Amino acid sequence: MVVKDIFSFFKENDYSEAVVIKYTLDDDVKEFLLVSDFINWDLEKGKREFRKLLFQGVHNFKRIFGAYREHKKFDQQYQASNFTGTLTIEDINISSSDTTLNKVEIWLGHSFGGMEFEFVSLRSDSRIGFGKRIGKEDWIYVDVNKGQEFDFYNPF
Repeated sequence: MVVKDIFSFFKENDYSEAVVIKYTLDDDVKEFLLVSDFINWDLEKGKREFRKLLFQGVHNFKRIFGAYREHKKFDQQYQASNFTGTLTIEDINISSSDTTLNKVEIWLGHSFGGMEFEFVSLRSDSRIGFGKRIGKEDWIYVDVNKGQEFDFYNPF
């Protein structure tokens, strides 16, 4: 879905504490993809909402590094399956830089840091699933609407 009013979208959708599953900057097509395990208190117990934000027309990407040196390797991409611990969104700030560009600042904590960039448009998608334990520490996720299994680390 194309987000028409970006300011209202982020006012109505609080991404605080959402678990970051992955992010990727694609310089060739000027897109930044952010996938998260979104906290939705309205869902019944056991279900999770996965969110995809696709920022399009990205310019002036800047990674703001945090205090922990090891996290500097996650410059233009991050995948939770390659990370020890949990990375959560602490804050997302949106502003207008001019008539055609919006600016976003995504803060992921003191040790990790964040990123900022300008963008032209935003697309959003969501998927609701529930986990089924298939082993001691292994889970599969099932889409509530389609009944299809999907990978937690690649829900879209």
